[in-house]
Amino acid sequence: MYLCKVKKKNFYFIYFLVTYVVLQYVWWTYFILKLGENTERQNTIFWMLIGEGSVFLFVIIFTFSRLIISLKKEEKLNQQKNNFLLSVTHELKTPITHNKLSIQTLLKRKNLEEDKRNDLFEKILAENSRLEHLVENILTSTRLETKFFKLTKEKFNIYLLITDLVKRYAILLGDSVVNIATDSEDIEVLADKKMIETVFINIIENYHKYALDSESLTILISIFGDKVKCAFMDYGKGVPKEYRKDIFKKFVRTENEDERTKKGTGLGLYIAREFLKLNNGSISYSPNKPEGSIFEIIIPIA
Repeated sequence: MYLCKVKKKNFYFIYFLVTYVVLQYVWWTYFILKLGENTERQNTIFWMLIGEGSVFLFVIIFTFSRLIISLKKEEKLNQQKNNFLLSVTHELKTPITHNKLSIQTLLKRKNLEEDKRNDLFEKILAENSRLEHLVENILTSTRLETKFFKLTKEKFNIYLLITDLVKRYAILLGDSVVNIATDSEDIEVLADKKMIETVFINIIENYHKYALDSESLTILISIFGDKVKCAFMDYGKGVPKEYRKDIFKKFVRTENEDERTKKGTGLGLYIAREFLKLNNGSISYSPNKPEGSIFEIIIPIA
C-alpha cells in the first residue's frame, strides 16, 4: 500500500512537470509567431526560449531518472520484506511443529523408555532455544532501528569468550575441526560483552547454515595497534559475488526464498554489523582461497 502511494505521488509530480513544459512550449511558439514581423528580435527571443526549454528538459530527465532509481530501491526493499516474512514463517513453523509432535508422542506413549523420553525433552528444549533466538533477533532488529540500546561497556578477555562459545555451541559446529590461533591468550577488549557475544554467535550460526561442508573453521586472533582482529575462516562455498556487497544489510539472504534449503532470516550479519558499530568496531567479508569465506571482526583493545 505504501509503495503504491509513493509511486502515485512521484508520477503526479512528473505529469505536472511535463504538462507545464508543454504549455510553456505552446506559449513560446505563439509568442515567436506574434513577433514574426521583427526578424532580429524574433531570433533573439527564439534562442532565449530554446535555452530555457533545455533547462526544463534537463529537469524532467533528471527527475525522471531519480524517480526510476527511487522506485527500484523501494521495489527491492519491498521484496526483501516479503522474503523476510516468508523466512520467518518457515523458521517459526519448524520448531512449533516439531515440539507439537514431540509433546503428542509423550502424551500418547506414557510407557515410553526413559532414554527416549529424555531424548524428546532435549529436542524440545533445543527447538525452543532456537525459537527464542529467532524472536530475540527480530526484537533486536527493531530496537536497532529505534536506537533503543544502552551500552554497558566492560573489560573482558576476548580469547576466553571465543573458546567458551565454541564449546557452548559445539552442536552447531557439528564434526568440524575448530582451530584457534592467537597472539596471546590474555587479550582484553573494552565493549558491551553481551553484544560482542551475540556477534560471535551469529558468525557461528552463519557457518552452521552455509559452510558446515567445509569440515573446518579457523579463528585467528591478532593485535594491531590499539585494536584486536578476530578472523573466522572457513573453506565452504563462500558468498556469491552478487551478494557480497549486501550481506550485512537487513533481510539479505543468498537464496531464493521459494527454493530455500538453509535456515535463517537475513538478520544475523546485519545485527553483528550494527552491534560492532555501537562498540566502535567493524566487520568485513572477503573470499577465502581457494574457496570459502573470511569474516574479520575488529574491536578496540581495553
